[in-house]
Amino acid sequence: LGLDIPNLMADGYSAYSSVVINGKRSACWSHGRRDFYLLGIAPKGKEGDPDDPGKPPPDRIELAATILYLIQDMYVHECRAVLAGYTGHELVAYRRTHCGPLVDE
Repeated sequence: LGLDIPNLMADGYSAYSSVVINGKRSACWSHGRRDFYLLGIAPKGKEGDPDDPGKPPPDRIELAATILYLIQDMYVHECRAVLAGYTGHELVAYRRTHCGPLVDE
């Protein structure tokens, strides 16, 4: 079963990859966000804070926080677009203008 669709947004379940033939599969930000959250809270072997081995190093905490704030900003823009009633091409244009730079960052 393969569908000729340009884009399929789905969670990380690998079976969805076999559904898309002539397009691409995109993950949602809520599932991607989880990995960045874990990056900022979970220790990584010997990289942990020397004063607190259960805590990740400060540079990882800062990186994770920065990315989580960028994702939060995208959610704010998505809410604004929904409240404004944007659909179709208007919604795509709004996302490119307001969310595109956040993704690039």
